[in-house]
Amino acid sequence: MRGSTSDRPEGHAPVIHGLAVGDALRRLGGKLTLFWRVLGAFVQNHASAGEALRSSLAAGDRATAERTAHTLKGLAATVGATALAEVAAEVERAIRVGWEAEALAPLVGRLGAELTRVVAAMEAAQRTHLAVAAPSPPQAARPAAPLGDVMERLVALAASCDSECGDHLATWRHEIACAMPAEDFASLDAAITRYAFDEALGILERLGFTAT
Repeated sequence: MRGSTSDRPEGHAPVIHGLAVGDALRRLGGKLTLFWRVLGAFVQNHASAGEALRSSLAAGDRATAERTAHTLKGLAATVGATALAEVAAEVERAIRVGWEAEALAPLVGRLGAELTRVVAAMEAAQRTHLAVAAPSPPQAARPAAPLGDVMERLVALAASCDSECGDHLATWRHEIACAMPAEDFASLDAAITRYAFDEALGILERLGFTAT
C-alpha cells in the first residue's frame, strides 16, 4: 500500500507504506491522536531494537534477545506493522527452540531490515503530519479540578485498562507530573504509552494513589 499523509485531511487515518493503519486504529479505539503518540513512542524507543537483539545474541544472552523479539512483536502489531510483527515472532520462536547463532543470523538480518524500513516510513509520516497539521483553535480555559480527583480518575482508568488513561494523562499532564518525583512520572508516562496499565497502576499505588 503506497501513499502519504499529505493527501489526507487532518483528522483522517493516514496512509503509511507498510503499516495497516486501520487495524492499528481499531486496536486504539479509533483515536488518531493516540495513534500518533504511540507511533512516536515506537520510533523513539524501539528503532534500535534490531541492534540490541544482535548485541544480546553476540553476548550469549539469549533470554534478553528473546524478550526483545517478544516486545517488538507485540508493539509492531499494535502500530499495524504486520510484516515486522511476523518476522519478530519468527525470531522469538527460533531463539526459544535453540537455533544456533549462525542459523539465526539471516533471520535477525531480515528483522533488522524490516525494522529499518518501517521506522523510516513512520518518521516520514510524522514529518508530513507535523507539516500539514493545522494549529489548534483557541480553547476556553480548562476548569480547575482538585488534584485528588485527577489522580483518583487516573487510578480508576489504569485499573480498568481503559485506553482513555492516556488522554487523561495528556489533559492533566502538568498536575500529575507535579504530584510525584520526575523519575516516577517518566516511568508512569512510558507505561501508559505502552498500554502497560498494570505497571502504571503499580506505580500509582506505590506512590499512595488509590481509587475510592
